[in-house]
Amino acid sequence: MLLVERRRGESVWIGDFVQVEVREIGHKAIQLGIRAPRDVLILRDNVSQRTARTRWREEGSAPYMLFVRRHAGESLSIGPEIELTALRIHGSHVTLAIRAPQSMRIRRSDSRAGLQ
Repeated sequence: MLLVERRRGESVWIGDFVQVEVREIGHKAIQLGIRAPRDVLILRDNVSQRTARTRWREEGSAPYMLFVRRHAGESLSIGPEIELTALRIHGSHVTLAIRAPQSMRIRRSDSRAGLQ
């Protein structure tokens, strides 16, 4: 598991095709924007076997972005191998916990170097 702190507007790339951007940070919840190929299944932990696919929107140069709200401690699954948890929300930043295979490269949007 990798812990990453992000501020509003910052993002994390997981592998080559999934980007998670912190869109909003509130007192109790955050809004994430997830860019991924449309065939990647995204499941929220509080919605059993129901995808959030209905909220896909076209935006900018990336083909699709999904918007989800998470409270501290809530998770979501991205595809079969990635789990993302909003671990802590504190002030102007959030701590994300990312669980992914060790072979999968994870990097910040503001840096091309891997965070492994």
